[in-house]
Amino acid sequence: MPDKVVQADGSVIPIVAVAGSAGAGAAPTSANATPTVDATLTPKGYQQISSASLATAQALTPPAGSRVALIQAEAQAMRWRDDGTAPTATVGMLVPAGGSLEYNGDLTAIRLIAATAGAIANVTYYA
Repeated sequence: MPDKVVQADGSVIPIVAVAGSAGAGAAPTSANATPTVDATLTPKGYQQISSASLATAQALTPPAGSRVALIQAEAQAMRWRDDGTAPTATVGMLVPAGGSLEYNGDLTAIRLIAATAGAIANVTYYA
C-alpha cells in the first residue's frame, strides 16, 4: 500500500491510515475491517445465535422480505457454508473472531457453526 498520494498539482498527501485497516501500511482483513452496509438497504431485524447453539450447525431465521444479512463472529471464530452441506468446526468458510460477513444470497441456505467453542453470531437483516 502506498504511503502517500501525489495530486495532479504535484502536492503530496501522506496516508496515515485507511478506513478499516489496522493502521498505515496494514492490509485490511475481515478481522480489522469496519463493517459497512449499503445505505439503500432497509433494516428488517436482528438475531443472536448463542455459543451453546453454535456447537452444532445452525440456520438463520430471517424476517420476511430480508435479502441481505450482516453476520458478525463475536468472541470466537465461526465457519459457514451455503452449498447444502453443514459446516463443521474445521470445514467451511472461516469468519475470524471480530470479523464479519455480508451475505447476499439465499438466507435459508446458509449454516453457521463455531470453529472455536464460545463463538456467538450476531446477525442483522436488511431488505
